[in-house]
Amino acid sequence: MHFPAAVDRPVAESLRALPGVWEGVAASAKVRPADMFARAELHAVGGVIWDAWKACGVAADAALARKLEARAIARELDHEAHVAMLLRIDAALAVPAVALKGALFASRYYGRPSARGTSDIDILVAESDMERAIESLAETGYRVADDARKVAWALREHHHIHLVRPRAPDVELHFHAHRGFGVTLRTEMLAERSVAMEGFASIRVPSATDELVYLAAHAASHRFGRLAWLHDIRLVLERMTPDAAQAAAARARTWGVARALSLAGELLVEVLGVEPEVVRPLGSLARSRKALVHAVVAEPHSRLLRAVTRFAYTTMLADSMTASLHYAKAYSIDRTRSALGLG
Repeated sequence: MHFPAAVDRPVAESLRALPGVWEGVAASAKVRPADMFARAELHAVGGVIWDAWKACGVAADAALARKLEARAIARELDHEAHVAMLLRIDAALAVPAVALKGALFASRYYGRPSARGTSDIDILVAESDMERAIESLAETGYRVADDARKVAWALREHHHIHLVRPRAPDVELHFHAHRGFGVTLRTEMLAERSVAMEGFASIRVPSATDELVYLAAHAASHRFGRLAWLHDIRLVLERMTPDAAQAAAARARTWGVARALSLAGELLVEVLGVEPEVVRPLGSLARSRKALVHAVVAEPHSRLLRAVTRFAYTTMLADSMTASLHYAKAYSIDRTRSALGLG
């Protein structure tokens, strides 16, 4: 198996065993619980696995248990801070918005939301509402962190800009839901079917079908670098009926990210042990394409190999030749501008 890397396989096996505990931690002298939990924290699932250990009555070294409990308390405080800031942002926003991932996702899909580690706040607004959104967020103390050159690059090639506020979670203000694989998921695609979130007026959340497609496109674009992203997708899919999963697959085809969704489904089976029947509605990659894509999902350590394999991986996951050529052109222009110091 090429993915995940060997150092992260104990984490993957622990997620695969949920709601139980992977017996390999205790059975193998090569797997140290402290090392496994350190990797789990990097993948934002340390709290999820620790909760499973406690629920199953698995004993841990006293020093490790104290450290993991301290992390659990810190995550709880962090989650509360994210929700509190989202409520402040909601009260200040003068435009409609959709929350992506983060604390509100964890609140809807995790038994104990703070177990899912979060880092920043992702807010999606219409491209035409960007200026008003930034002005609204300024009332809560947030300011654009990027310089004019980086903002120009983001508007041209990316899908969000970065806002900061002292002693508060950073905000990624999205003007597109996602941009990658030669296509752009525009705000309207997620906003038109978004649903209200209790306690919020301006901020809504994506519908389940849209969320599944978005999460798959986002995780695939980052080469599933965090196992939490795969686990998130599993949690959404597990709540879906086969008809809803088929609707998500149809939406992915319409949006041009069907292969990204299919790859997510294949990795759910291979890495997390999800039943093949559950992911069948998401489709599958052609055999030759699957072999190549799966071989380069995991990022190499070499910077040069990362760039080469990323280009191959992304073009192979693009849904059409047009999208593949669009990505290749944008990639080449971006590399050239970077080499010339043009940003």
